[in-house]
Amino acid sequence: MNPERPPNSVVITNVHDSKGTMLRVVRLTDDGGLMIEGHDLGGGVEQFFGAYEYEFKKQFSSDAVARLRDLLGLESDDELLPTIKNRFTYTDDLEEFLRDNGIEGKFWSRVGD
Repeated sequence: MNPERPPNSVVITNVHDSKGTMLRVVRLTDDGGLMIEGHDLGGGVEQFFGAYEYEFKKQFSSDAVARLRDLLGLESDDELLPTIKNRFTYTDDLEEFLRDNGIEGKFWSRVGD
């Protein structure tokens, strides 16, 4: 990894317990956007969805990222991902903040076995 280039993703949640696994990652996309990704496996998913696996992605445009940076009070050279990790305990909190500020993304999900 290039030490001058900040990482392009941050893990917000990584849980392994008796109900299965839950992973939530926020990453910057090559086009300057932001992606919230989730992947869940196990009995908890099966109990809720009737299938063993659930995954989703919520993508935000580069314009949405610029607005988010502004809302968070970040300068152009401030790192966004560490700020997100420190400010939001869960990706649901980040999504609520975005929604409350009129920033909508494109949602995709899949439930499978």
